Amino acid sequence: MLMAAAMLRPPVGRGLGAVVVLTLREAWRSPVFVLLWAALLLLTGAAPRFDFLALREKQLLVVDSLAALALTGSALTGVLLALEATGGEVRRGGVALWLARGVRPGTWLAGKFIGLALALVPLAVTLALGLAFASRIAWEPLLPDLVASRAWFWAFGGGLVAAAVAVWRGARWGPALVLAWPVALGLAAAAVAGRGEGWAAEDWAVLPMALQAWDGATLLAWVAAVLALRLDTVTAWWVAGVVWLVGLSADYWLTGAARALWAAGPSWALFQQAGGWAGALRSVAYLACYGVALLAWAAGWRGWREAR
Repeated sequence: MLMAAAMLRPPVGRGLGAVVVLTLREAWRSPVFVLLWAALLLLTGAAPRFDFLALREKQLLVVDSLAALALTGSALTGVLLALEATGGEVRRGGVALWLARGVRPGTWLAGKFIGLALALVPLAVTLALGLAFASRIAWEPLLPDLVASRAWFWAFGGGLVAAAVAVWRGARWGPALVLAWPVALGLAAAAVAGRGEGWAAEDWAVLPMALQAWDGATLLAWVAAVLALRLDTVTAWWVAGVVWLVGLSADYWLTGAARALWAAGPSWALFQQAGGWAGALRSVAYLACYGVALLAWAAGWRGWREAR
């Protein structure tokens, strides 16, 4: 009997792959994630542009402002995905089904971790291209044909419309949208290069910020995923937020590999050097707005799902 039961048990690799694939599908089909992602990307490109036109601030500070939005929003987006991927599945009884199929608890949690990290990869790629576009606009705001600005507008504006349509249709287009969006931005980047404008070193220098955004979002998502297994959603939100804030405030003191252990956030020291306390306070304002808004989203989303 024991041998027969062992033969019926699916291999660990197969069970792990199934959990990863399901986590990816649920993340990319989440209406909140699709809309929040689209709004984040649109705001990431728009806010630095508005700052430059209204305040005439330094280009470096404009790009840092953009990076603050990207890092803050992507990290909290990862938290939103993690709370639903682990805590939501526990509340719905999905973990019991996985255990009944022979998937071990450690395999299930590892699959969730891998799935969350992979789900955020297209976001990092899109942010990398978006950061390059916005950096180009910030450093050269008076291009004769504004080709970079037009490419940014159509890529991000069209993506926001597509995200709204995807949510209206039940988010069934979510995975296709998540995978097609970086392709559209890549074509826009090729169009800019083909027009003879070229790309400056400053434009590509912002790409490590996208990698930092993915790293921070993944780390914070893993923290939230573990917290959601033991705490209710709102409490897990607050605890993950405190961990994130501690890592952000300690960014000035941490260097090298030690900094990678914390959820990535806008560099406190860079804001102080480039724009003084005004830049630092603006980063705190971004952080507070995203935190309060997404906390409300998480609580409301949880209530709606449980009501169903």
